[in-house]
Order: sequence, then structure tokens, then C-alpha cells
Amino acid sequence: MTTAPPPPAPAPTVGLIGLGRIGTVLLTALRRFAPEARVVVAGRDPARTAAAAASWPGVATLEAARLAAEADMVVPCVPPEAYRAEVAALAPHMRADALLVVVTNAIPLRDLGPLCDRPIVRVIPSPAQAVGRGVALVTPGPGAGPGEVERVVALLRRFCRPVVVDPADGRVAANLAGSAPAILAAFCAAFLDANAARATVSGPAELRAMMVESVAALAALLAEGARFEDVVARTATPGGTTEAAITALDARALGERLVAATVRREAQLLGLAPPPPLARGGSAPSPSLSGEFPCR
Repeated sequence: MTTAPPPPAPAPTVGLIGLGRIGTVLLTALRRFAPEARVVVAGRDPARTAAAAASWPGVATLEAARLAAEADMVVPCVPPEAYRAEVAALAPHMRADALLVVVTNAIPLRDLGPLCDRPIVRVIPSPAQAVGRGVALVTPGPGAGPGEVERVVALLRRFCRPVVVDPADGRVAANLAGSAPAILAAFCAAFLDANAARATVSGPAELRAMMVESVAALAALLAEGARFEDVVARTATPGGTTEAAITALDARALGERLVAATVRREAQLLGLAPPPPLARGGSAPSPSLSGEFPCR
């Protein structure tokens, strides 16, 4: 006798407070890839909030306190300087089984615990979630156990790859999941501009299309199992122009400088002592060892 599979968990009600960059990305991802979820929104700019809600069928606008009372997951998407006050205002209205989903890494989770007695889970999203891609970093906060984390992860899986990270590797995860797309985009833009400055016939649109297709081709090769090193080896003919460019790039040294810059800045934002230089082949202590998620 076969046992019937358990019924699927009911679709959650997600309440977004604030529709700036992060709130808009999450709204777009939820409506495009998790249509079964109910989404309610609130904002300090009623006209902007109503316009955003109107662009997605089924999205309701509510006053913040009522949103907090109805949502399974309450997600403040407000600036860091307003976060503590917003959480304190929402907490008394939240249901006993609701989760507070924090989307800023500029506020220590330990500061929010005394303000809200509901389980807290931090999610650091990426703009890529609006197109159903990218990594969302997840870390449990006060009161959140495996069950609460899985509730959040199950929703995120609809439109991205959620990764639960250990705070000890928080800086590394934030660099690769959060900063890397922007760093790669900045390099592509600079490389495109440098070539465009030398072009005599090809126009900007044509050159950009070439660059975009090259990025897409790299993604396709990686998706089929190629390593980054494989792509380099297959393309850079010994003694050729691509090899000359890669030598000029000095990618390893550049990568180390970029990571060192993020580690130094994170220490400044968290009020920690500057980390010691990374010994070749070694690892420097992460400023995230305090248990707090790093600043992206």
C-alpha cells in the first residue's frame, strides 16, 4: 500500500513594507515566479505604492499595521536608519506564527531581537531575483530554527538559489553571491568602452550586442560543466592576443585586491579593527565571526 504524499504547504502571505530597490525586486520575483503566494504591500509614499501594486494583478495595498497582522512573512524594505523603528512599530501587530524577514545587513540581528519576539530570518537578495536567477543568502536570527529557515528557503527556491551561510564565511558568500554580478558588470562595461573608443565603423549598439552575447556564451559554457580555467585555456592561444590581454589583466592580483577592499570596508562598517593582511596561501579571520551577517 503506497502512502499518499503530504499535502503541499499553504501558500504564504508575504507583506512588503517599502517599494524601493529591494522591495521592487522582491515584488517582481514573487509575482513572476511564485504566483500562488499572496502579496500585500505598504509604503510611506501611498501614490507610488498604489502604482506599483496596480502593475501586478492581485497585489493589495494595506496600512502597515494591518499588513503586519495579516502576513505570514513580514518584510521591511526600508533604509537602515529607519529599520529599528519600523520593526518596533510592526512587532506588536504581527501574528504569533509570523516571521520577520530582514533584508538589510547593516543592522546587527542581535539589535532586532529585543524589538520583535517573532523568529527573525535574514535574507540578502540580489537584483537577479527579478529574472528568476541569482543567489539569496539566508541566515537565521533570534528565535529562528530549522523550520523557520525552511519556510523562507521554500519560497525563495521559486525564483533563485537560496544558500544558508555560516557567518564565518559571510564575507566570502556576500562577495560571490551579492557583489560578483556588479563587479563583473563593471568590468564588462569598462572593457566595452575601451574597445568602443577604438572602433571606426561598428556602432555602440552593435558592440554592446557582441559583449552581451559573449557573457551569455560564457554562462552557457559554465552551465554545461566547463570550469573558468577551461574557458581561458580553450580561448587563449599561446602567444596570441587573448593571452596578452590576460597577462595584462593580472587577474589573480586583481581578485585579491578586490576581496581585500571588501574585507576592509566591512570592518569599518561593523566598527571592527582592520583585518591583518592575508598571508599567501592562508586565510585572514573574517569580521563576521561575531555571528553577524556581513555588509555587502
